[in-house]
Amino acid sequence: MVCGDDGCLWAKQPNLANANWIINRGDGNVTYNLVIFAFIDPNTLISGNIPAGMTQASVDFFKSKGINVMFSIGGEVYSSNWDTALRKNAAGLGKNAAMIAQKFGVGIEIDYESGGSESLLTTFAQAYRSVIPFDGSADPKPESLLTVDLAAGTGYLTSVSQWAAGQLGSTLNWAYAMVSSGPWSTISAASQYWQQHLDGSSWNNMPPMKPNYLVVSLYSSSGSPNCKSYSGTVLEGAVGWVKGKGSRGISFWAVGCPAGPASCVQDCSGIQQGSKAFLGGGGTSGSSDTGTSSGTSSTGTGTSGTSSTSSSTGGTSGGSCAGKATGMYCTDSTHFEWCPQGTVQACAPGTQCQQSGNSISCG
Repeated sequence: MVCGDDGCLWAKQPNLANANWIINRGDGNVTYNLVIFAFIDPNTLISGNIPAGMTQASVDFFKSKGINVMFSIGGEVYSSNWDTALRKNAAGLGKNAAMIAQKFGVGIEIDYESGGSESLLTTFAQAYRSVIPFDGSADPKPESLLTVDLAAGTGYLTSVSQWAAGQLGSTLNWAYAMVSSGPWSTISAASQYWQQHLDGSSWNNMPPMKPNYLVVSLYSSSGSPNCKSYSGTVLEGAVGWVKGKGSRGISFWAVGCPAGPASCVQDCSGIQQGSKAFLGGGGTSGSSDTGTSSGTSSTGTGTSGTSSTSSSTGGTSGGSCAGKATGMYCTDSTHFEWCPQGTVQACAPGTQCQQSGNSISCG
């Protein structure tokens, strides 16, 4: 994910000089093979408009270096606006997204962090595909790419994961397992959630996902050690995990200035090393099949940076969801439950459940 200099508002074109470490990882090759500009407000897009800072010049800057570009619609801050825009005109929204994709030569990422409007998401995606057909080839045109963000595991945003399962390979090109509420300290803490997507589960009727449809996500900001170091980091473990599983790649949240001009992500030598380890000596290809990105692949791109964690351990019923809104709730220091299902799960060993509103994190 790439944010502008003003957070992720993109009110003006960012200072592209800050992207020098992205376009050259020190050996003449790019650090990422795909970047995602985040975010477009669905309520703005329904009128055919996007943020002023998402310019053709910004897109062409990266594409001229062999880096593909996508635009992300939504994000946590605009999730309710997704519902509003979909209810207003889902087909029109999808066609507008396709026209923006064609105009700028970019792909589109669906970052819908809500739930309940999945049938209208289908209308959106079908309308997009009525303008730009699905391309499942090894080297699709950037504007044909349509992807979706999912939670780190399948226990949160479950309905979105269920929806995506029926769209991957026919309407959607791939899916991102987003970052959780904070950086993981070990690869096992991260991969237990990613594995949920590959394994599927019977309790929530989730079919297994083919590995080449899954892009996993890590932090490059928020104090993550992945930015400045590689050896012994979760990033190093993720490179091994992704290669071993045959999944599509690794994405990062986020580069640019996701928290405003006082908190910019620059010169991430650790991610540059990860790019070399994952992509090898090349990496200049614009293909998003593998690789890294500030939004999607080998050391890929990070989609929206806010998904609650979930556990890969077996669930049991017995929690109490009476009177609770849909979400996840700590039942004690090491367990949590999904409501309204009432399914209780354990946090990863050595971690404790921490409540924040109607979501949790195990850390």
